[in-house]
Amino acid sequence: MPSREILKRRFRKAETMLRLMPSPPARCHREARRLRHCARAQRDLRVAPGCSASTFGDVVARAVAARGTALLDLRPVPRERFPGLMARLEAAGHDPARTPIPIAPAAHFAIGGIVTDLDGRTGVAGLYAAGECAATGVHGANRLASNSLAECLVFGRRAALAALDDLGRATPASPRSHPAAAAATTEPLPPLPDATLRAAVWAGAGIVREAEGLRSLLAAGHPLVQLVAAAALARRETRGCHVRVDFPDQDPSFDGRHLVVGPEGTFHVEQWS
Repeated sequence: MPSREILKRRFRKAETMLRLMPSPPARCHREARRLRHCARAQRDLRVAPGCSASTFGDVVARAVAARGTALLDLRPVPRERFPGLMARLEAAGHDPARTPIPIAPAAHFAIGGIVTDLDGRTGVAGLYAAGECAATGVHGANRLASNSLAECLVFGRRAALAALDDLGRATPASPRSHPAAAAATTEPLPPLPDATLRAAVWAGAGIVREAEGLRSLLAAGHPLVQLVAAAALARRETRGCHVRVDFPDQDPSFDGRHLVVGPEGTFHVEQWS
């Protein structure tokens, strides 16, 4: 099996190839990168010297959240280039051809997901994960949109090939299996978080985090919410898109280390090479 460093090189090569493809979806953001707040220019959202269209999403998200309102100017973008997007905006009552569109930070840039090996295998035999639902280690502490697109192609293909290979085995390979995995999969799934709980998670464990808000989620009653809060409390540092205002610096003891939740519901620290 190739090392993570070898796969990272393949990953970067795939990303370079994707940049040569015509009209990838992320180009909509590159073409309409001008963010506006009321009548102010894009420079008002710059939060650091040199902030530009390539700035990490979490930096821009924090700036938008701090300002409270931001507008994305799609007027220069040809309607025919992104017909689906334009149609959905118009259906929601916006006119992207005439006025900038209000935007808000999203949580898709947060790092984490189902731990897999380099072929998409998880701790449950026969279950594979690829894309933003998976934690592969190739992103580090942040995620760029174009990287996510390359990730889907690279790891989607590897997971598909692994699944085909496992079809011929009496017992599918599951290199990350745990003794409690089989028992854990028989437990009923908790209900989806309602709007009130989602709002509480956004407030307590969203773009900017601190101990008081995270502790308030430990009693939320939803296992996923409690695990997110507990893991964020344990990582007493700021790294990438995990921002703790009470711990603004990186902790070197967490370099290359990941908090992993096992099927028993507790988490431990793993060193990934």
